[in-house]
Amino acid sequence: LAHWHEQRFQEAEASYRAALRIDDRNVDAHHYLANTLRDQAAQPVGSAGWSKFEVAAAKPRRRRRTISYLEESVSEYQVALRLEPDSVEILDGLGQTLLLADRIDDARDALLDALACLGPGLDTQVNLNKKPTSVQEYDTPQFHSEGKSSISSLASSDESQPVHLKVPFVPDDEKVTTSAAVLTHLAAVFTDRGEPNKAVDALRTALRLQPQLGAAYYEMGRAMHKRQKFKKAVTAHRTAVEITPSHSDAYVGLGCALLEEGYYEDGAVALRAAVELGGASRAKRNHGAWNDIRGAAVKSAENP
Repeated sequence: LAHWHEQRFQEAEASYRAALRIDDRNVDAHHYLANTLRDQAAQPVGSAGWSKFEVAAAKPRRRRRTISYLEESVSEYQVALRLEPDSVEILDGLGQTLLLADRIDDARDALLDALACLGPGLDTQVNLNKKPTSVQEYDTPQFHSEGKSSISSLASSDESQPVHLKVPFVPDDEKVTTSAAVLTHLAAVFTDRGEPNKAVDALRTALRLQPQLGAAYYEMGRAMHKRQKFKKAVTAHRTAVEITPSHSDAYVGLGCALLEEGYYEDGAVALRAAVELGGASRAKRNHGAWNDIRGAAVKSAENP
């Protein structure tokens, strides 16, 4: 765990694998190994000092490694769930990993299962439309050659029926924190599914439970951007970076929303902040921020 907290993921992976050689039924080792593999999959391409040609050459190899990390992460979560079927933390981690793997519907199902484990009142009306899912159905993703999951195509969603979430009686701080986090991750899934109204509903509940959750404001900004409510997106992203100043993705979202509102200079400032915080390769991966910076500079010059 010390290696993982220090983002020394390879050392952490080696330690968890060593623990599993001693006891292959160690649920924590399977769980934390799955977390570590997921975090390695999310690492950006390249490093400081790499040229754009070196980064471009590394991308196909990195994509193959990312797929491998995600597949193994899902497998480790499966094993952990068989050992501890009602673990909210494992289901939440699985949902996040499935979202990274473009298995959006499966990610939604895992996160709804996590909410159900937290107790009555936290699951949503959407749960009524979810097919029954056993642990075994969260199988290892099968990817096409371009890296997309074979089941990632989405059916049309019905945004005319928003989800209404109830705020339950939550007896302790740990459950409040966990519930708000799972709802925030579920909102990310809804936004990626093209259901921003459901995302907003989930996030309102998350923020009633934990009003200072920066990640929830970031996801609210994404959902508002998806709904083309750019002023509200700006407000949400500004709140996210006020709460978490190191949140580079929130600066990306803020910059993109400001550009949509015609604030080109301010948008460029926000996007440059994202590059400084997260590195150029990370910002390029998030909404094409590098191109947005160049476009913002041009528009700023044209509209002084």
